[in-house]
Amino acid sequence: GVQTCALPIYPSGRIFIAGDFSSVDSVARNHIARLNSDGTVDKTFDPGTGTDGSINAVAVNAGSQPVVGGVFANVNGLTSPRLARFNISGINLLGVVDTSFAVGAGPNEFVSALVVQPDGKIIIGGGFTGVGGLLRNRIARLNSDGSVDATFNVGSGADDTVSAIRLQPDGSLLIGGAFTQINGMPQNHVARLV
Repeated sequence: GVQTCALPIYPSGRIFIAGDFSSVDSVARNHIARLNSDGTVDKTFDPGTGTDGSINAVAVNAGSQPVVGGVFANVNGLTSPRLARFNISGINLLGVVDTSFAVGAGPNEFVSALVVQPDGKIIIGGGFTGVGGLLRNRIARLNSDGSVDATFNVGSGADDTVSAIRLQPDGSLLIGGAFTQINGMPQNHVARLV
């Protein structure tokens, strides 16, 4: 399957696609590619060998960099467990993993949803129970450098997978998934976090 970024990221209409594929239009692209507005592969964005596992979620930060989450452990030969960010500018850097985004040990299980806040922080959801060695049951927030934001803590978190996250205009979050409780409170598959 293919996941797509919700909005075109450039006035030209180029978008990122990500998922479980190894090529797009006969162009080798492991799990992530950028498309031109006419649907052709943008060959200037080259992620090399890409990820070694599926990408389940993609979002774009204010600098138009794609942030991805999934079931992978490595990106183009570099360790980046289940989360990564790609460069979109610089000489010989277009499509290369942004090493300034350092997730350390990262989530201990898959990431299935993510959203980038206007301040650059990243909310992630999935099947994990810890991120970077901290207890974070299926929902967490990262700082823009990839470190865990310790100020965002949903207590005991979700009791099952978080598979969708939407940022609301007021800054609250809507989450959806297989969970029936959030922080010990009944919440059948949908919850709003303020």
